Amino acid sequence: MNIIKWLLVAVAIIGTYGLASAEEVVDGSVISISAESITIKSGEQQKTLSLSPNTQVVGNAKSIAEVAVGNRVSVRCNAEGTAVLLIRVIPPSPHLDEVVAGIVVSISESSLTLSNLQGVETFVVTPNTVKVNWSVISDIKVGDRIGIRVSADRKNATLINAKP
Repeated sequence: MNIIKWLLVAVAIIGTYGLASAEEVVDGSVISISAESITIKSGEQQKTLSLSPNTQVVGNAKSIAEVAVGNRVSVRCNAEGTAVLLIRVIPPSPHLDEVVAGIVVSISESSLTLSNLQGVETFVVTPNTVKVNWSVISDIKVGDRIGIRVSADRKNATLINAKP
């Protein structure tokens, strides 16, 4: 008799989990946002999700209007994975620099412009920029593939490796 009770409990639990809908969580960077939708890049994948007036925004932003391209986010979606229930904007870490690789498309005495998967980006070269495999900016040529460690605000090159 106890076995039958345990089996009934197990079936009830399994049935409950089977009926419950799991919400999907997507973590990544915002690559596009409008009042109607948000597109998030996570690794090599992109996902576009619909937004509504009921979408909650927490963290480093308080409204959809404050969410910007480039923000790191964790998004909770509906069970179908098509609409956003909650956007958590993750504050940038002031201590983590990002590494960007790309092909040099232009050079000046105080900046480098790279072309990469994110598009075309320009970074300021300062006297404090660490030099790896080059000594003067003229050592780097248009067409070279280089690696740059950039500041958290993605403006300054904190390190440039001319032969990554």
